[in-house]
Amino acid sequence: MSESLEPGKQCLIDCFQHRGILIDNIGTTAYFTVFVLPFSRLIHLSVSDKQVDAEEFIKQLDEAFLTFGGIPEKCLYDKGSSFLSDIINGTNSESFRNYVKETRVDFGSYNRHDFKVIGTIERVVNFVEKNSSIGDKTFSNWQELEQYVRDWVTKVANQRQQGSSEMNCQEYYDQLEKKHMRPYLSNA
Repeated sequence: MSESLEPGKQCLIDCFQHRGILIDNIGTTAYFTVFVLPFSRLIHLSVSDKQVDAEEFIKQLDEAFLTFGGIPEKCLYDKGSSFLSDIINGTNSESFRNYVKETRVDFGSYNRHDFKVIGTIERVVNFVEKNSSIGDKTFSNWQELEQYVRDWVTKVANQRQQGSSEMNCQEYYDQLEKKHMRPYLSNA
């Protein structure tokens, strides 16, 4: 069985940016980080008003693991995402190295030839971009955008049907995957 099909084994991470989001009627670029558990297809979506650096990435990981209620054995990211590679592999990111040591999360890049993994994360990113309607809305401030993203993930993204199961992604996670996640305590 592929590791990605085993509960609690992996979290896939990818980033994208969305330009032209209207906040107080000003076109703004938002930087998104998607975290997906491939077994249950449960997602967490973080949004930032600036390119993600080590401190912001630690904050996003903390939010994702708290939302998931646990931590997987391994987090895989797209090696083609240069700034994530720089954070994870960078010698100048002592705070990130400390975070990894404290949480005991194994980070690695996913194999560009593992089409199942790549397909999973790309489908989730495409789903978010096409179905969140973020670009069609006007937000009065940044906090309103953040709240919209949290609500959309909870009420829409994680309520979609999980594969051929009769359950949605949240139910599938709660019943079949959560018990396989390692405990996570916030260090934020």
